[in-house]
Amino acid sequence: MWNIEVSNNVESTLLEETKSAYDALLKRQDLGFFQLSLIDEAITQVENVKSFFKSKSNLVVIGLGGSSLGTKAIFEALYPNHWKSKVHFLDNVDGFSLDQFLNSIDNPAEMAWILCSKSGGTIEVTTLYDYCYQWIKDKFGMEITANTFLVTEDKDSLLTLMAKEQQIPYLSMPKSIGGRFSVFTPVGLLPLSFLGVNLRELKKGFEQCLQDNSLVITLSSQMMASILRGDSSFYFFQYSDQLGEWSLWLQQLLSESLSKRVTRDNIKAPIFPTVVPCRGASDQHSVLQQIIEGLEKKFCCFHRVQTSESSAFNIKESLFPQSLMVGKSPGELLSVEAKATEAAMQKSQISTMVLKVNKVNEQSISYLMAAWMLSTGVLGELMNINAFDQPGVESGKSIARRVLSQVN
Repeated sequence: MWNIEVSNNVESTLLEETKSAYDALLKRQDLGFFQLSLIDEAITQVENVKSFFKSKSNLVVIGLGGSSLGTKAIFEALYPNHWKSKVHFLDNVDGFSLDQFLNSIDNPAEMAWILCSKSGGTIEVTTLYDYCYQWIKDKFGMEITANTFLVTEDKDSLLTLMAKEQQIPYLSMPKSIGGRFSVFTPVGLLPLSFLGVNLRELKKGFEQCLQDNSLVITLSSQMMASILRGDSSFYFFQYSDQLGEWSLWLQQLLSESLSKRVTRDNIKAPIFPTVVPCRGASDQHSVLQQIIEGLEKKFCCFHRVQTSESSAFNIKESLFPQSLMVGKSPGELLSVEAKATEAAMQKSQISTMVLKVNKVNEQSISYLMAAWMLSTGVLGELMNINAFDQPGVESGKSIARRVLSQVN
């Protein structure tokens, strides 16, 4: 599936500690994201309700962070050229972009709506839905509640109370799975089913990753070695446009899970590097200077896809004198630049690792997501931190609510 190459090998002691941490993670009963039975259950739930969307040509997903990033990542990986014309994510309360979207709607009767919130009370989600509901009702005289589906925890909340009052159907999220780990729950699987993603193939990729733990062990040990070296930044380059949205999901997964002030023993936690997603080859012309000659210590990861490094045909002749590309293709240039950038980093004593796959499909993208989710959990065990909460985020939410309550 995905092959990995590393510039530095880790010490045998760290490798053994990583294997033990992986075993400890899989024994945890309080975590559900790697439980294949829960993925099976979610697929069955989604398959039982997918007829709800049969008469709809467009889908609107309202959800923030983990309720949208993972789903968008898979859409972009599998349908890079046309998913945005069918599926629309409202994942920010930007008034201008929201009004632009609503003004583009011609026939709201053809649209289905999914609200995703694990807590059932995410203020941005409820605000976005209220606004869309009011807008469409005022302009078209139509209530969108009849075309709405909810995904949330099965508990009393703003979403479940509304579902009961408005008779809106909903699917439940397992309590043992946090938002940024939830793409293989109804949060991700319900929207993905709209465009016909093969959910069983997604599960196969996750299952294959669990059976072959070598990638997880290597990723986890390399990342832990970076932490122990005191690297302050983690750059990861996606040399495939299919992984553009995926890089934002990975940024959230790592940053929110592993940047913690204290350990589970309430002592100062190891410092996790700042995560910086980059796009190859374009960001070689923007941030590479900072990477190569910046003062901070850093670690770099490359994701490469063979189909992105090939093209339909080679350039037979060039309009430009002394072209280096005659007889070659844009994909070949991408491949050469990826290798050259990696070599330049190693020349500057920057540690690297490269993940490569032949093509992106349901199995390979779910395999990769599973590997990074499991590695995140393993790093939590190695760092002795809670990788499944987000106290810094909750603090900001509390302040925002207090300010809102004081505004007339």
